[in-house]
Amino acid sequence: MDLPEVPYRQSNGYKPVPFDLSAVQLTREVEDLIDALAANLHEIWAKNRIDEGWKYGNSEDNSCKRSPNLVPYDKIDWTTKKANRDSVQTIVKSLLAFGSDLKTSGGPLKPPLSGAGHNSRLRTMSSNDSTSSTGDNDFLRP
Repeated sequence: MDLPEVPYRQSNGYKPVPFDLSAVQLTREVEDLIDALAANLHEIWAKNRIDEGWKYGNSEDNSCKRSPNLVPYDKIDWTTKKANRDSVQTIVKSLLAFGSDLKTSGGPLKPPLSGAGHNSRLRTMSSNDSTSSTGDNDFLRP
């Protein structure tokens, strides 16, 4: 993705050069996976905050460790949900652009069970060697 010089070039000379992911198409199945991962991202964030001593509060207060987002994912504001989803979508599109093969069970997405002995529901991701080794992902370069 070619960004214009202004306003992206910083005073220290840094100019972000993200991958161009505009050609990556997502299936409905992958879109559903992104939604599930975005919800899980919130759950991880909330667990970490609570572990750090944060509590629910009506407004964000770093000094008192209070946050209005310490609620279930379906209760957080749309802006925060969109930020989570956009972050996950960028990661998923990047993985696909590099030739990763993301597959789900084909049925409705259900979160893996947690706790000891339940990791058998987690699937591993494999990389598509023919794409990643032939340079077919040159479109990622700016």
